[in-house]
Amino acid sequence: LQSKNSVDEVDEMLKQGEDLVKQMGLEARGMDDAVVKRDLLSKVKEYKAQLANLRSEYDLATLIKVDNDSYNKSSSIVDAQSSVRSQNETLLNAQSAIAETEGVAMGITEDLSRQRETINSA
Repeated sequence: LQSKNSVDEVDEMLKQGEDLVKQMGLEARGMDDAVVKRDLLSKVKEYKAQLANLRSEYDLATLIKVDNDSYNKSSSIVDAQSSVRSQNETLLNAQSAIAETEGVAMGITEDLSRQRETINSA
């Protein structure tokens, strides 16, 4: 959430910068003195280039963050799937142990039943 707010703040600042550079360009073009006008337009051109570089860096950083977030989410999904597989395997092993224990218990019960019959018939 904080990261989203920071991204929104930077984006808003870049938009404000772009608006200011446009306004500076308009004011520079309105100058009467040709030398001052040329100097100011040159500065505006520099600022515009710097701002374009900042925008490009921001866009690249935003894309990298989105890619990292996607990678982290898919990595988390893979980890969760692995955990589920491991839990399923544990459950299957437990079911197998229960079935084996049940088989042994049935065998013991049958032996005890035969022994009781032998004792009662004697």
